[in-house]
Amino acid sequence: MGNSGQDRITVLFSHACAPEICHAKGRCTDAAVCRSCRLSRGFRRQNIHLLVDPFDPGDHLMLRMQTFRFDALVFLISEQSLMSKPCTIERDTATTNGRPIFSVHANGVVPEDLRQRFYLKESELDQPEGIDRLAKAIRAHVNVQRHITATLDEEPSRSRQAARDLYWDDPSVLAEHLTTLEGKYPTIEDEYTRAWVAWAIQRTKAPQAVPIVERLSVHEASPYPQ
Repeated sequence: MGNSGQDRITVLFSHACAPEICHAKGRCTDAAVCRSCRLSRGFRRQNIHLLVDPFDPGDHLMLRMQTFRFDALVFLISEQSLMSKPCTIERDTATTNGRPIFSVHANGVVPEDLRQRFYLKESELDQPEGIDRLAKAIRAHVNVQRHITATLDEEPSRSRQAARDLYWDDPSVLAEHLTTLEGKYPTIEDEYTRAWVAWAIQRTKAPQAVPIVERLSVHEASPYPQ
């Protein structure tokens, strides 16, 4: 059963294999697509929707790949995907739109720009625990991005709730977005929201957290409300 208590997340699955249909017995003729079927079933329990080659008749392939609407990207690293122009476009689209990329290594050399992040081995997704682990990581990153955006809501009750949620988000994940938070901070109108954002930044205990909060305090005429 799906987790109805969590907002839906849309994830694009980027791979180089040609799409194949599943036969009636549930067997796929393509290994990557078979993997996507297992991912899709596992993600569904976490209210995560997996997009696999989401094309409609008449779509302009290049433009469609550049305009997919998704919250995160799962990239299956293989010799074929690393040479694939569509996969490159999908990764570039994710990067341009600030969407997190999660890598699963099948074969081939892991690109330098993906080595900075921990990645799963393809075999780990053969087990429900591996899929759940990936789903949890995706949700943690997407939640932080959504909460940051929601702090700009003009309705104080919603912006304050988003900032409080941000405070309780994974500190390691939030630490990756401190520069973004600092940039958005001056546009947050509600003082209580700004206070929670400052406390959330401090809670990460990242090296740059204290200097950022000191710079943010310049925007305040009085101490943060308690």
